[in-house]
Amino acid sequence: LQRISDTPHGRLMVFMPPGSAKSTYPSAVFPAWHLGRQPGAGIILASYATSLARQHGRRTRGIVLQSAYSRLFGAALTRSRSAAESFALSNGSEYLAGGILAGMTGHRAHGLILDDPVKGRDTAESETIRRRTREAYEDDLKTRLFPGGFIVLVMTRWHEDDLAGGLLPAGWEGESGALACRDGHVWEVLCLPALCDRADDPLGRRLGETLWPERFDAGH
Repeated sequence: LQRISDTPHGRLMVFMPPGSAKSTYPSAVFPAWHLGRQPGAGIILASYATSLARQHGRRTRGIVLQSAYSRLFGAALTRSRSAAESFALSNGSEYLAGGILAGMTGHRAHGLILDDPVKGRDTAESETIRRRTREAYEDDLKTRLFPGGFIVLVMTRWHEDDLAGGLLPAGWEGESGALACRDGHVWEVLCLPALCDRADDPLGRRLGETLWPERFDAGH
């Protein structure tokens, strides 16, 4: 995440199963760190629903409100703008969270985080929802980025034609690494399935080994 945010036009996709804490670092901890580290930074976070985006924002704001945060970064939450889905820091950094289809017009950001743009199997099976999600990403969210801004897409894959599927190279078979994608950008892809199914697994797991055995064993 640090490397992607420090790289002009940085791009990262993270694919993990439900319940694997995939939102903790990209969508809760990282925004707080980045906003404190980069005075004047702007981050927009979008999820399939405004309620989920607000939940992520509440976790990030909770970190910002800790006294250790202000001691570490010399920045604190402003009183004039302190809502979970929209807050600002005393160092000039700003955060906005909302539903991917709700629209983010009027706001700009240096980084865009999309966390689960599709709710689940039912909505992923809808061609209309898939099309609207792609249009919201291309026509609304991406236009909110300042030049050179970074994008992080973290999600569970529900359908081959989902938002990530339209970006990944044709014939993608689950590999991780720096991949030249169909939008003309090189995306860093981190694919961590619940059960390892490739010999080149990023974590070095054996075939069939689970992602988080302490929480989800093979039987689960």
